[in-house]
Amino acid sequence: MKAISVLLLFFVLALSGCVTPPSPEAIKNADYGGEPPTAEAAQAQIHARYEPYLYDPSSVVYKMGMTYKGWIPVKGGYLYGYWVHFTYNAKNQLGGYVGAKGRAAFFRDGKLIGVYEVLTSGKKIPEV
Repeated sequence: MKAISVLLLFFVLALSGCVTPPSPEAIKNADYGGEPPTAEAAQAQIHARYEPYLYDPSSVVYKMGMTYKGWIPVKGGYLYGYWVHFTYNAKNQLGGYVGAKGRAAFFRDGKLIGVYEVLTSGKKIPEV
């Protein structure tokens, strides 16, 4: 199982380097899907996505960061929407907090599309 996860991560990283960004004209004229999500709405959807994976969901602490327009590559083009950066910290099985982890969530039309781990290089890779 671990080998499959590592192999999948390798392919995701390899493919993410092959994506060419949209042109400045396309970014300027893109439909971003309405208003950006509020911090409260974003946090509620992110928590709903993470809840099944947390040992103690009631202990999680979120710090919501900036929201900005962005895009993700999809088959046949790009999906435009809003990125919301956040950190989360939750308790483990021993009752201690594991340490804050930085993530970025992508929203379109007020709906959570995906959550991505933010690497120190600034690249985002799919997570949950």
